[in-house]
Amino acid sequence: ATGLVPCPLTTFIMVYAVSNGIIVAGLLLTAGMVVGMITTIAIFAVAAVLLRERIANLMDRTARTRERFGQVLEVASATAIIAFGLWLLTGH
Repeated sequence: ATGLVPCPLTTFIMVYAVSNGIIVAGLLLTAGMVVGMITTIAIFAVAAVLLRERIANLMDRTARTRERFGQVLEVASATAIIAFGLWLLTGH
């Protein structure tokens, strides 16, 4: 699914290459970017599969801390939104 949406940078590169008559260079550069994206996605996928147990254990050990941190972030963001709204309401 990632490859179905064209990358804006590769689109720009190909438009530039076509307008300057260097289509082969544009295709080679785009192919290099594709190889880099495939490699990066594959490395993350393989690492996720190989390290699944370690990641699951880490998630179990840090569940309480992550839950507390999430609650603190919820309260802090709500407070910031209310404060910003009051600041706007009072006319700065």
